Amino acid sequence: PANGPFNSHLDFISHKESPKQNIEAARHIMARAGYSDTHPLDINVMTYDGRPELSKIAQVLQSDARKAYIHIHLRQVDDIESFLSHKQQWDASLYSIGTYPRGDTGYFFNQAYLKQGGINKGGYHDGEIATLIHQLNHTVQHRERNQLSNEIIQKSQRAVPNSYISYNDTIHALSAHVHHLKTTPNDIVLIDEKVAIDHDK
Repeated sequence: PANGPFNSHLDFISHKESPKQNIEAARHIMARAGYSDTHPLDINVMTYDGRPELSKIAQVLQSDARKAYIHIHLRQVDDIESFLSHKQQWDASLYSIGTYPRGDTGYFFNQAYLKQGGINKGGYHDGEIATLIHQLNHTVQHRERNQLSNEIIQKSQRAVPNSYISYNDTIHALSAHVHHLKTTPNDIVLIDEKVAIDHDK
């Protein structure tokens, strides 16, 4: 289970606890907003063929959400990028992305939380968050970058620009000839001078 955009096993993440599902609390919130079994909230949720696991996740969400007066109408599309550009066709979308491909949080924040970001499909914008991201972009010191990253995570979660569901498992298959190749929770594979191939095996 995920608690934010970056894998909680990364050492700089300050908040590591994942939220627990609470259907009763959700029903209470929805009932206060005027929803019920006879008057549910209807939302259109997209998934796409390129990530088949998303459809299965969406079906679980659909089943649980119905218990809290939310009816999710699922639609699977071939080209999610083109579809999401027409905002009137969807309310939410499941989307899978590597948030830490360069070993730094700046990539994701700039793409997902700035107004013109490439994966900011919902048009999220918060001036305070944007200011913190620009500050992060001009900060070099490692500890300060970590502090800013945690601040951005915590403050952005108030508006829930994205709801993080899970950190997907990644499987790396190696030949028995390969030695000293290590992977990390951020999905970075480091190939350095220690990596070796034993041709005698």
